Amino acid sequence: MRFLSYLAVTRLLVFSCIGLITMISVFAQQSDGDPIRSKLENAKVTFERALEKHRKDVIGEIDKRVTAAGNKGDRKGKEAALSERQTFVESDQMPKATPIAIKDRYEKAVKELGDAFIAAGKLYTKAGKDDESALVDKEKDVFRNRYSRTPQDAVRFRGKSYKVFNDKSTWHQAKAKCEQMGGRLAVVDNPAVNDFLVTELEKSNLADAFLGATDEAREGEWLWVTNTKLSFNNWGVWDLKNQKNREPNNFTGNEHYLLLVAVMKDRPEWRGKWADVPDSPGAAFICQWD
Repeated sequence: MRFLSYLAVTRLLVFSCIGLITMISVFAQQSDGDPIRSKLENAKVTFERALEKHRKDVIGEIDKRVTAAGNKGDRKGKEAALSERQTFVESDQMPKATPIAIKDRYEKAVKELGDAFIAAGKLYTKAGKDDESALVDKEKDVFRNRYSRTPQDAVRFRGKSYKVFNDKSTWHQAKAKCEQMGGRLAVVDNPAVNDFLVTELEKSNLADAFLGATDEAREGEWLWVTNTKLSFNNWGVWDLKNQKNREPNNFTGNEHYLLLVAVMKDRPEWRGKWADVPDSPGAAFICQWD
């Protein structure tokens, strides 16, 4: 099986560093006397450094799996890890087994440089420098196409991106799919986001969708996939007149996953309400990218 040796990876990183040094030199000339451009170029350098660390971290994690599989005599496991290593070096595609902490650091670095592009564009526009603003927008698009794993058709709302998927998955399948795309199941922490997501479901002609909260670890203790408690909730009530039979009720004994309702037949009051449901296939889901 073909794979890059440690020496080859080391050379790749060295060449990347040489490219970084050259880039710094060129940008230093371009940004002379332009504080907006200078700040943006500094943000690019910070991102490149974060990207190099990210690559080393991912390769390090894969190499641990290669070693562990070799020690166990697991030939297939070793070959699979080596294949993932090769794919990552060639395309930056992270293996599914990459620790969440590494993925989060990568997404944070991408977001910070994306925000730097946006800020620079706004400052140029405010200063009446439309040509510079247009150039920054083009750079931003190239950057996002290369590094961001947010789908192009995701919809922005209050600084985050969302997309509805009608894949009829279980909650755990939906969670895994969002994470594979560099996002997470949607976290709703205020009424505005809740209403926005309901509207997105209505646009897609969908009745409901999984959100990223569960109490599977401990009954009644609802946590988002970010491991944070619910600061906002919108649980539904079945007997609205008497305010009885409230969600979450764990009616079937295995209802541990959050469903956002957009439409319920003959129950218009359920628009935007939440219910706990089992981990059964059949629901759409909403992914979020910060």
